[in-house]
Formats: sequence, C-alpha cells, structure tokens
Amino acid sequence: MSDIPPAAMNVVLPEQSPLPLEATENILSRLPVKTLKRFRAVQKSWCSLIDSENFAKEHLRRSLDSPRSNRNLINGLNGFCWMSLAALEQVESFKPAFQYDEKDEHAISNSVNGMVVVMREPAPPVLWNPFTREHKVLPACPREFEPDERHFCRTTYGFGYDPVNDDYKIIKVMLYMFKRLSLWSLSEDWIYSLRSNSWKRANGAPYTHRHWPAHANGALHTIVQTLWSGVHLYGFSLVHEKDFEVKMPQEIEIEGIESFTVDAFEGMLALGCAYESRFAIWVMVGHEMWTRLLQFAIGPDDFVRPLAFAENGNKLLLNHSCKKLTVCELMSMSAKDFPMPFEFSPLFCLETLVSPHAWDKGKAERKNLIIGKSKKKEKMKKNKKRNKRNKKWTWSVAKRDWY
Repeated sequence: MSDIPPAAMNVVLPEQSPLPLEATENILSRLPVKTLKRFRAVQKSWCSLIDSENFAKEHLRRSLDSPRSNRNLINGLNGFCWMSLAALEQVESFKPAFQYDEKDEHAISNSVNGMVVVMREPAPPVLWNPFTREHKVLPACPREFEPDERHFCRTTYGFGYDPVNDDYKIIKVMLYMFKRLSLWSLSEDWIYSLRSNSWKRANGAPYTHRHWPAHANGALHTIVQTLWSGVHLYGFSLVHEKDFEVKMPQEIEIEGIESFTVDAFEGMLALGCAYESRFAIWVMVGHEMWTRLLQFAIGPDDFVRPLAFAENGNKLLLNHSCKKLTVCELMSMSAKDFPMPFEFSPLFCLETLVSPHAWDKGKAERKNLIIGKSKKKEKMKKNKKRNKRNKKWTWSVAKRDWY
C-alpha cells in the first residue's frame, strides 16, 4: 500500500474546468485502500464517493480483475500480520480492535471479497475487513441443544458470498461429541445472512464435517472421509442453501494417499492429495472438470496448501507446512522458499473497501429517505390547507368589495 501523503499527490485544476466525477471515480478506483482512506480528506465529494457502496463494488471489481494490485496474505496465528504478494519480505502487523484466540490457527476464516470471519467462541463471531479496520460483532447464534455431562460441543464456521442475492452468509456448525468415545452424537447447522442480520436454522447434513474451508462459485466445500463410505467431496450452495456432492477427479492415484485437503484460490476449487513423499494439487477448471496443476516433493509430516497465483499466473504461491512460503514456477517447476521466523497460518486476502456495515448503512439511508418523503408529504398537505384558507379569505374580501 502506498505511503505517499495525499498532499504530495494533489492535482491543482483550474477552477473553471473541474475534473469530471466519472474520471475521478476511474482514477480513485485503481488505488489501494490506505491511500483512499487518506484521500477522503481532500474534499467532501471525494469522501462521499469513497464511502459509497457503488464505489466499493467498482473498487472490488478492479481488484478482482487485476493480477498485480491489492493482493495480500494475512495471518492471525500468534498475532495479526499481513504482507503484499509483491513484497513477501515486508511483514506489517497491527492489533485488531477486538479480542480473539491468537493461538488458534482456525480462528480467522477464509477471506471473501476482502472480509473474514473471526471466531471467538463462546462470544459471537466478528465480521472484519482488516484493511479498512471496520468490524461488526454479529448477533449471538441461537442453539436448540445444550450439551450435558456426556457431551462437548465442537464449533466450526464457513464463510461465503451468495451472488444471486448479493449477500454474505456464514454457516455455523455445532457438532456435539461424546467425551469418552470422541464420536459425534448430533449437530446443529445455522445460517447467518448479513443482509437480514439474523440467523436461521439449516437442515443438518447426514455426515460429520469439521468445517467448510473452501469457498468457490457461490458454494462452500469440505472433504468427508469415513471408514464405511470412503472419501467424498461435498458442497453447500449459498444460493439454494442445500448440500450437494462434487465428483472427484477420476485420474487420482488412490493408492498411497495419506490425506486429502480442499482449498479455493483465484476463484477455483483445489483438491490436495498427500502421499508419503509428494503432494499433488488438482484444480476444477469447469463443471466437475479437473486438471492436475502440479506435483510437489515433500518431506515426512509436511503438507502444502495453494494460496494464490503470482506474476500473471506463471507462479504459484504455496503455504509449506506453516513454516515457509514457497513460490513455484509452473513452467520449469523450480521453487524458491521464503522461510518465516515464526509459525504462521497464511490466507490470501484482497484489499477492498467492502464494509461489514454496508447493509446497515443502506437500511439507514432508506429509512432517512422514507422519513424525508413523509416530511415532504406532510409539508405539502399543510401548504395545500394553507392555500385553501388563503383562497377562501381572498374570495370573501372580493365579495365584500363587489357590493
């Protein structure tokens, strides 16, 4: 993000020829969030533009289309920090305005359009944009079952975007386990809608899912592995709010696989297959059409997770066992490591202006508009009554003058 002060970037225009609003929006929508936040102080029209929902969507669209700008990694393990994909050696940190368990690697969810969900059980979760620093404490989720002395509750979340209804949704799964056997007894699934700012009960799935780590194409995805049915890839549509099964690649070498992972990066679903000394990553390029992206040599107890493409898609950035970042050249399959001085759990995150309070602001604006219309209507009624009285008074005066 740029550190150039706004005063050094001001352009003085002749008073007779102000910069058109369309041109201003076009220029500003290409800038990073930190610069835009400073530019709010330039003039009132810029402040109103930058704070508007339409501008936030235009800025998001440009960030999604650009392969180079506003692309970052964030980490919430052992304190919050972030780094730009363009400068992985430069790590910046700050303390959020709320408390969460910094020792929990799953405390911060996958990012969706620049926002993340921060889990803080038993406190309500927080919806947060780490680059604008805006956050919203969500309402407490109801629960229908209280665990007794035989059970404990394991809570997980999934976060995604419903493109049809333009709504951000959070899935909360409360899995009640037997303490002695570590087997699940029952579960509760709830869905939070940012647009309505409320939770509602969802139909529970007939399988255990720890969490929904991958969001792609308006759906959340998870891997389910059982002794009696094998390995399955499931999705949950945020539009229809229903579960569905996704076909896995038929070309996978099943023999020797020790574990599976599912991720989403660059809008694609990625399936990871860990073998004894190698790790293969498959990506879905169409409707249930898979292709193997790469195969990577790993050591014992190592794992690899894809994070993002770099340099116009020629390189792939990998999380290597939460100890280092690995940049893999896809053509030559050469790799370069960036060791980290601490254990971390990196997540890809776009730098956007999307606000967790966008719908709250919209509701307030609509309420003010309705109030304004009511006041205007009431004023018109009063004026109409006053005009009637004035007309009557004028006619009576004229009548007396006539006689």
